[in-house]
Amino acid sequence: MFPRRSEGSKLISVLRKLFLPIPTTVLVLSLAVLVIAGFWPRPLAPMALTYRAPLFVTEDRGERIELTTLTQLQPEVDQSIPKSVAVWIPGQSKNLTIVASGLVGDSQGSLNLHLAQNSVAANHSTLILPSPTHWAFALRRLPKENRSSYEASVHSLCHAYREITHSSQFVEKFRESGPEKILLVGLSLGARHAISMADCLSEENKTISIFAVNPPTDLKYAGETIDRLADRFRENRTRAYTVGILMAALQPLARFIELDTVLRPLTLFPEALADLAAGSFSARMERITSEQETLFDGVSNRRNDFSFRGFSESGPATSADFAKEVQAVDRRLEGRMRLIHSKDDFLIRAEDLLPLAGVLKERARIFDSGGHGGLVFEPVFDETYRELMN
Repeated sequence: MFPRRSEGSKLISVLRKLFLPIPTTVLVLSLAVLVIAGFWPRPLAPMALTYRAPLFVTEDRGERIELTTLTQLQPEVDQSIPKSVAVWIPGQSKNLTIVASGLVGDSQGSLNLHLAQNSVAANHSTLILPSPTHWAFALRRLPKENRSSYEASVHSLCHAYREITHSSQFVEKFRESGPEKILLVGLSLGARHAISMADCLSEENKTISIFAVNPPTDLKYAGETIDRLADRFRENRTRAYTVGILMAALQPLARFIELDTVLRPLTLFPEALADLAAGSFSARMERITSEQETLFDGVSNRRNDFSFRGFSESGPATSADFAKEVQAVDRRLEGRMRLIHSKDDFLIRAEDLLPLAGVLKERARIFDSGGHGGLVFEPVFDETYRELMN
């Protein structure tokens, strides 16, 4: 005789039968939402916050140009820090596009490859520079006292460009004469850097154009905003781990489905995306202070000793200073600057865009929506890009 099953066992058996299909149902519904939201024909821009893209990395493209180390590093530290590299994609024309990475941006990140695709399609040679706030670049090429200086970061990019002009790839392409035209492209902090780099590149007396997407108008305000949002994770660890788990679940999908499609459903939760961006920026910037790479799983490993407030107090230009710089650079470039921006960008005050529109007139296109960088997925991005390349 088999022993009789208890009433509790019977209840568990019934519950299992009732709820066993639920995980499968949830998975099917989730995929359905992903597909519907991903391929829905409406624009992504209204709530898109494109700082999310660097969280994923596509396959390597182009050739890597290794940058030299300019700082003194202990041997054991040197072994733990990857080499800082620029990405070189040769083209058939004598024109050059330089893509300046945004905050903590890696030259090999998928967002930079997206920013470069129009240039590559037009057969321009393309150079993607890492951000001076990328941890490997900062530790290898900037003295510690200069890592929070905006002016030093611009100088470091100009120095990197001059170093690259002596590389075999660059010399083979342009020989003695160099590129005929240079187009500087940047998103977010990269847009600020692109504008500021115009001075050092103009020394070569080349025809220079600039395409700036969502430059932060006041770096201190942007830094304080990132801190305020990132603090919510520190105060609510459940929120932090939830975001980390969400990103860990989505990341494998990016290998099989277009990045835009994978992340489109998240645009329904702009507050969560803003939190995620702030946590991502903070976690990655901490590598500069800790001198070691941390495993990023959302923001669950964020330390408590890093703040953009201190980082951004060492020399960022105000909105008024930025407008003056734009005016001066645009005058030197004889009107070859274009800017697109969004009033709902979480890193700016909408009223700070008015001076830029006053300086650039119709060459500054300000949209009511688009988030922080969502415009790079919209037709206006390609249209403006092609206008400057012609």
